[in-house]
Amino acid sequence: MIKEIKKILLLSSLLLSLLLAWYFLVIVPSQDSALLWARYTANLSFLYLFAAFSASALNESFKNQSSKILLRNRRYFGLSFAIAHSFHLAALIYFFLGSNDEPSIVSVLGGGLGYLLMYGMALTSTDKMVRRLGIKNWRLLHTVGINYLVIAFLFTFIANIFQIDIYSIYTIYALAVLMIFTLKLKNKVRQ
Repeated sequence: MIKEIKKILLLSSLLLSLLLAWYFLVIVPSQDSALLWARYTANLSFLYLFAAFSASALNESFKNQSSKILLRNRRYFGLSFAIAHSFHLAALIYFFLGSNDEPSIVSVLGGGLGYLLMYGMALTSTDKMVRRLGIKNWRLLHTVGINYLVIAFLFTFIANIFQIDIYSIYTIYALAVLMIFTLKLKNKVRQ
């Protein structure tokens, strides 16, 4: 059962990412296709990241079957995030190559660091790499990495709330992230 969940997570990330590319670039190509592809791959990858990020806080707070499954598969949610977010990077590159827009230096440096951390975490997501790095170094990389990525998404969501609409999906995402940060803080204080 557990092996099946791992396979389903990784396969779903790959297939959904491919379907988004196919949909926006082949089925309904338009002037906005590259931008929409980038936007939807960001949403997809965030869902996997959020599952990995929230797993320990939810399990510590609720300790039910669902939170245990989430925690047990956190590594595979993280790897699924890396797959989906790699497609997001491809979509961004495709968008900027095909448009007159240029990414800001903050986006390039901040996003670049996020991708370095993401690939570093993905490459060290095996038991062998945990032993090779040492648990302290491995934990530092993964703690800094996931928090950096979640905070980067949070800032993007907040910016989108003000640019798009307060009643957008980004408001729900931002509130969900803030709720998990609150749970993590509460759990830490309780310890």
